[in-house]
Amino acid sequence: MSQKMILHLDADSFYVAAERLAHPHLQHVPLAVLSSLDAFVIARSYELKPLGIKVGTPKWEAQSIAPNALFIPADFSRYGKVSRQMFQVVRDLAPLVEEYSIDEAFADLSGLDTYYQKSASELCQLIKDRIQQQVGVTVSVGLASTKTLAKLASEYRKPNGLFVVTEQNLHAFLADRAVHEIWGIGDKRGPKLKEKGVETALDFYQLPLETVMRWMGKHGVDLWLELHGHCISPVTETYAPPKSVSRTANFELKSARPEVVFAALSHHTAKVVAILVEDGLFTRHLSIFLRRKDFTFDVASCKLPYPTQNYQVIVAAVRNLFEQCFQRGVVYRGSGIVAAIDPNGAFDLDLFVEYEREQKVANLTQAITQLNRKYGKGTMKYLCTMHHPKPKVRKDEQRLALPIVKAQ
Repeated sequence: MSQKMILHLDADSFYVAAERLAHPHLQHVPLAVLSSLDAFVIARSYELKPLGIKVGTPKWEAQSIAPNALFIPADFSRYGKVSRQMFQVVRDLAPLVEEYSIDEAFADLSGLDTYYQKSASELCQLIKDRIQQQVGVTVSVGLASTKTLAKLASEYRKPNGLFVVTEQNLHAFLADRAVHEIWGIGDKRGPKLKEKGVETALDFYQLPLETVMRWMGKHGVDLWLELHGHCISPVTETYAPPKSVSRTANFELKSARPEVVFAALSHHTAKVVAILVEDGLFTRHLSIFLRRKDFTFDVASCKLPYPTQNYQVIVAAVRNLFEQCFQRGVVYRGSGIVAAIDPNGAFDLDLFVEYEREQKVANLTQAITQLNRKYGKGTMKYLCTMHHPKPKVRKDEQRLALPIVKAQ
């Protein structure tokens, strides 16, 4: 093995931990966090996992399995804040940190054992302890010579675990891991490999390289090499843009009025465009959905003529989609928009697209966003959002005493 020291950090039941951090009285309450429209579970406490409640389990099914559990809507702004605090602790100790998701990160600790005069295991424990003391959540950590091994190791002792992969324990460790647990194999490729007799990570490790190449191509070869200690994918701080930006919410009062439902949709659209402009992102594919009173959906999608962050272009497309899927006489309880991020970025503006117009709209959006930040949300609004119905919001002060959604 090389002397690379790559850490993978994975927060334990992160959304639940962030909720309990904000509301200590929930510490020992079986808890599930719901999607934006409260349709399904996106995180659950360790008390619920043995019951078979998984990420993606519909809310009604989870409630029937765990009637005494507490079900609450997600608060992504809170989770983002805790995430930034957690990763800052890692950056205080390691110069090269790669944020993989809101609750996972890689860090290159190579050479830091000498700098800090601590062993690899002691360095990992130091990071774990500081996160728990300074942020208030627990994390599981794996350390190895490659990302693939480190990520596999961080899952080995969950929750609040620590495992360091060495040359001495490598084979026993891989023998104790199912092949589908290897990062990049998963539940899609795992069953196919098991059909060929490859059941554990060690079985995959021991395959001839030629066989891996024939079965899985370059992707499989890279995984095989990483399991053998060759760092094919080094830690990098390169920013990976999100695949999409979305905003959804239920209404406080249900409505069948088109101007009210469209105003809510326009409100979400304005928020999405503000994110696109602020982060320098562009979209070319839009999807909207209107949630009916009976929890069914009316949906519509479209492709824009070019990648854009222009509010006028996007809201015009949203209006067309709205007219396609809105059903008169139907009572709606919520709405949402998803803007897929175009990986190619800005369009090469030509005679068909006026660059100055695009830039003026972007500048206007930035100005509105900055004014709302400075003087408070809603200080400046787009006219088409003026009928926006008040959304259902979390009232943290009330939540300290009362649960949001209690299964009956």
